[in-house]
Amino acid sequence: MRQSYSSEKVISFLKMHYNLAIISIHLFESGIENTNYLIKTKEQEYVFRTYEELSIQSVEFEVSFINECRKKKLPVQKVVQTIDKKEIIFFNEKPAVLLSYIEGEDFTTTILTEDLAKEMGTLIAEFHKKTSHYKPKGNPMRKHYWDAAQFLVNEERLKYTTAPAIKKRILDNIKEYQLMLPI
Repeated sequence: MRQSYSSEKVISFLKMHYNLAIISIHLFESGIENTNYLIKTKEQEYVFRTYEELSIQSVEFEVSFINECRKKKLPVQKVVQTIDKKEIIFFNEKPAVLLSYIEGEDFTTTILTEDLAKEMGTLIAEFHKKTSHYKPKGNPMRKHYWDAAQFLVNEERLKYTTAPAIKKRILDNIKEYQLMLPI
């Protein structure tokens, strides 16, 4: 369950472990399982994520998968290492990571058009194609998050999309793009 830690506690922690000179901190309102803060410094923006519900093995998997996606030149955040060169650290006895911030949209409030559905399907298929030979490290939680083949099996993952034609378009684009991409 998402928490609300004091800004002072988070700032002090990040200064100690990442040597960041923070100019602002903002708790993201969205999210259920993780606590996410937008961290701004003069140089860069970050997301500080505390995993409130996941095991260390699941977090290790997520970090490993993010790193694999970056190697494949996929548009994902960068995991920032601590001063001690650790990617995962414990904050308030919970696993936590610092990630680079990527500007984006909250799709839970976006109207899903056919063009957006095509873009999403293409991107999901590209992720699948470029990571299809990935051997998970840690505990590969929620396989539908990172494996497009599993995503296709579980079409109910699109339950938030009310238009059947758009659901079909996303799934068709995933399938079509998987065939086009070289491994």
